[in-house]
Amino acid sequence: MITDITAIGGLIGLIISITLLAWQTRAVAQQTKISNRISGVSAINETTAGLREVHLLFVADPGLRGYFYDGETYPRSKKDRDRVRTVAEQFLDVLEDGLCVHLLVPSSGSLEDWTTYCIDMLVGSKVLNSVVRERPKYWPELHRMIGRI
Repeated sequence: MITDITAIGGLIGLIISITLLAWQTRAVAQQTKISNRISGVSAINETTAGLREVHLLFVADPGLRGYFYDGETYPRSKKDRDRVRTVAEQFLDVLEDGLCVHLLVPSSGSLEDWTTYCIDMLVGSKVLNSVVRERPKYWPELHRMIGRI
């Protein structure tokens, strides 16, 4: 009789332990999903912040925008060319970082959109395309894209 009671008590304890373990596992899975979503949002925010900084350069100097959105070629003067080149490098850093982050954090959910934007920028901006081709090791993901467009 005591053996039966002990066996039943042990079985009840085992069932309770397994139930608690299942509940904890479910809670950890939910926390992981939430954490992944937060990482995705953070990835988008950081990328967008970098892009905002580049766009603020266009606000400060509206003449720059045409080199990146209207297909203008490099300016002739060295001073202007260096200025455009520096902004192009900053822009490319943001695009490359965005690609890398979105590849590493699929929960961002916007890899396809970011990829489309990068391709559009590389196709539409002779300056960006040229700089990536000159230094493919600096922006390897963007350089791979150029090979596909």
